[in-house]
Amino acid sequence: MTNTSLPFRPIPQSGESPLSVLRRGALGNHHSSALRFAYALNPALDHSPSGLASAARSIDLRACIFAPMGIPSEEADKVSYERTGRAKLDALVWNRLQVPIGDLQFRQSRICVACYVEDGYAHSVWDHVATMACPKHLVLLDDACPCCGVPWRPAGDPLACGCAPDEMAARQQPCSARVASTMQRILDAGDQAGLNVMGHLWQLAGLWSALGLDLSRAATVHVLAELSREEWPTLSAQDDGVVLHPRVALAPLLAATDPACSATARELLRREMPVIRAPKLDQVQWPASVARAVLGVGRVPFEKLVQEGHAVANADGLFTAAALNELLWIVAGHADAKQPMLPFSTLRAGKRRESLAALVSKIKAGDIVSHYCPPPDGLSGLHCAVGESTEPEAREGVTLSAAAVQLGTNEESVRRAIKLQLLPASKGSATSSVQWTMDPAALEAFQAKNVFASEIARQHGVSVTTIANRLRSAGLEPISGPGVDGGATFIFRRPDLMRLDLPTVLVGPYRSPGGRKKGPAGHFATQPGHVAGHEAAQALGISVRHLREVIKAGWISPSASDARRQVFDRDAVAGLQLRLGRDFVPLEEAARMLGQTAAQFRKTWVVTGTLQAHRFADRTLVEAAGLDRAREIWREMGSASSIARGLNRRRWLCPNLATMGQLPAPTRLGTGARQVRLYPRGSPALQRHDMTQGPVDRRSS
Repeated sequence: MTNTSLPFRPIPQSGESPLSVLRRGALGNHHSSALRFAYALNPALDHSPSGLASAARSIDLRACIFAPMGIPSEEADKVSYERTGRAKLDALVWNRLQVPIGDLQFRQSRICVACYVEDGYAHSVWDHVATMACPKHLVLLDDACPCCGVPWRPAGDPLACGCAPDEMAARQQPCSARVASTMQRILDAGDQAGLNVMGHLWQLAGLWSALGLDLSRAATVHVLAELSREEWPTLSAQDDGVVLHPRVALAPLLAATDPACSATARELLRREMPVIRAPKLDQVQWPASVARAVLGVGRVPFEKLVQEGHAVANADGLFTAAALNELLWIVAGHADAKQPMLPFSTLRAGKRRESLAALVSKIKAGDIVSHYCPPPDGLSGLHCAVGESTEPEAREGVTLSAAAVQLGTNEESVRRAIKLQLLPASKGSATSSVQWTMDPAALEAFQAKNVFASEIARQHGVSVTTIANRLRSAGLEPISGPGVDGGATFIFRRPDLMRLDLPTVLVGPYRSPGGRKKGPAGHFATQPGHVAGHEAAQALGISVRHLREVIKAGWISPSASDARRQVFDRDAVAGLQLRLGRDFVPLEEAARMLGQTAAQFRKTWVVTGTLQAHRFADRTLVEAAGLDRAREIWREMGSASSIARGLNRRRWLCPNLATMGQLPAPTRLGTGARQVRLYPRGSPALQRHDMTQGPVDRRSS
């Protein structure tokens, strides 16, 4: 219900800041303070600058202020920052991108005077802390009058100081188009990852200021613009202070959990950083989580560094940036081409067992002179030149898994051959002290003399049991295997195998060592007009195992069967094959036709009883006729989640509009707990809330 007692009602403009609407309403109704005006409209509002910030972030508080001003809800939506959840620190939808609440500032106003005079309102893009320039007029945004220095607050008029607006606009500091377009470039591209990085880059600029770097507004804008393009900025020369290590300089990005921040930091670390000196490095302190991210190590290596005294915490459990910076420079070093460099991952494994803390201790003591620590990897990528004995290094052994691949069998068969002393091996490798390793020469000698039945079976495409039985029936005696010495699989002598006519052995009749007599291939010939079970399964695109399930479900019945095999009528198989392709559609394919996932399709159509689903082997099928009816319904109607997803809104949009009477009553599929509600897609009320089509002028609707 609108309030018509106010003489002036502001009309929210697309792209306007929510506090700008409140400020224009206060000035138009002869209030000098937007804060007192908001308090008069809603006494429940906190009468403090933080109250205005809460109103800007909260849809409920904003509605309690806009409604008494006579602003309809559809107009208020133009300047609403939608919450993505109900928690205190949930992100807001700002200019169609999600932004953390901390990245939006409402305690001061930062504006372009020329834009403010031309448009008559403050833009919502100015609410972001990293927006520091105007791409239209190519000037830096100010938070105070450039003429008299009076600060601009959201509660007051920026032009109330009495200075001439033309002179104020003329005194704003100019900047380059490259710097001014940083934030606009992200918004135009809808770059969510870029916006996340910009928030952390603002924290990075704050860190550099805390470290003692003299960053003016122009320098800060330059830093944000260059770093957002993954390039190091060029700063004015610093004479005092300690040279910053690149990882210390990028601490906020390295400590961030956002993958885009990690990718940006890694790209910057690959580039050479200019010399940056920090005079107040010892005044910045970080918790252990940030210290680990700066050093690039995990929890256990970091705790070992703390125990050895390489990283010292103060009484509050914080670590100074100066100590971390010194540690990184100590281990930085350079690669020595004259001496082989071993990575930390190699030194900490196998028989060396060198910990990171031990390596750092040796580097500090001078026992290791040549070392290198690449900035992208941090301490975890440390390389050191470690003194080796003059004895020739032993050949690296072949691991159990590699030997199994080379011999054409599995690891358990190789392990059993080792325990039976058929294959010489020893324990201990570069990564484990209990892993079996084999000398390459000994492995090659074993392979030249012996062959696993599994290798022969894989080469000829038959089962291991069949090939072993045929070879034994042909008189070939295994040297190892079940019933011989307890081996996991049969092993034959390769020279004995070479003397056999193997193609004849594989196709001819043979007597199984177990007593069963096998005939030649194709012994059981099928009658004309019939197909065997494996042929029927192949025609239907299923396995023989699934064929049994198809028979049990009643899709097809064998025309004849015995204890050995089943026979099917050829026409019945062809008819079922035609029926599957004509009358049924796989559920996953049907879901893709409607733009749903398989789970969503099942919940909307199958669970509600609208469509019947049939199980065929390992697939779920739906009837094609019923699917056509569902597609007609889905073309006109949609669930709340699917409609909201298409409009880039939340799923409760349709239920809320239906409750307010702006949408017709939903069509219901199913009953009880299995009920699904469908809403009309072409409703004008939904078009007014479409966030994917750009701003909509609702005054004409």
